[in-house]
Amino acid sequence: MRAVNNEEELRKILKQQQNYLPLSSTIYGIICNELDYGVCGHLKSTIYVPDPILDGGRSSSLVVVYAAYDDVPNEGWVPLAIFWDSDAEKDSDIADLLLTIPDIDWNLPISVLPAPLTIIEKLKSILECGQFFGMKRDLAYLMDGQVYGLQAAQKVSIPDGYKLRALHPRDLKYIKSKTGPTHEQDRDVCTQLTVLPSAALYTDDNQGSEVLVSWATVRFNGEIGRIFTVPEYRGRGLAKVVTATLANHMLESREAVYVSIDASNAASIKFNTAIGFQNKYTAGIATIVPSS
Repeated sequence: MRAVNNEEELRKILKQQQNYLPLSSTIYGIICNELDYGVCGHLKSTIYVPDPILDGGRSSSLVVVYAAYDDVPNEGWVPLAIFWDSDAEKDSDIADLLLTIPDIDWNLPISVLPAPLTIIEKLKSILECGQFFGMKRDLAYLMDGQVYGLQAAQKVSIPDGYKLRALHPRDLKYIKSKTGPTHEQDRDVCTQLTVLPSAALYTDDNQGSEVLVSWATVRFNGEIGRIFTVPEYRGRGLAKVVTATLANHMLESREAVYVSIDASNAASIKFNTAIGFQNKYTAGIATIVPSS
């Protein structure tokens, strides 16, 4: 496997991944974000594809994105995105290719970004076979869910009394005060707020200062997430405004935008389908750790 960072080759890979949509939505979204915003360099992430020379001339649809952090914070997870045509390629061939990625430290705790359940199950089998440098890895599910996609722009208008703007890193402290702690590292969220699009509604308080009341962001993998409305402002359709506004912006440069939803989160499913998102496939988010 070799790293890819030039635009011409990234566009070729993007075209290949388009053929596998919606199942390849995570890799597709990362490559779109890299082409549009240069996100990988900011998050120390690398896109890997098979090398026809080094990998014995084999052809493969495998694409891996890995963040090679210089340091991993306590209780931090290193994100990994992966996709391949699981119907056409042998698990053993994929395992051989994964072992050739030079920068992946399989001893670190790794978080697998949303992927089709078929990919997660096959990856679980590969990791548990003990082939990875003689040590088995355990893969555990964090979430079984659904990936929903939107392909057409939606009508949206800003309600009276509110103004629209993008989020900034300085907003993170306020956001965390409203949403509570998450599994994400502050530095990664700040970087994403700096580099990637977001949408937020705010209103003025009685002292002439703005108050953020609803927001949505684009994640590293191109999905829309972190959708939140301050409780006292709920029931006014504000979350729909920021989500649809952000989706419309993203659709200017890509075929579709996606959200991942926990299968048990009926409220989120209802909210996103009301905007126009449609269920595309069953997905999983998982963690990889060395076997105890």
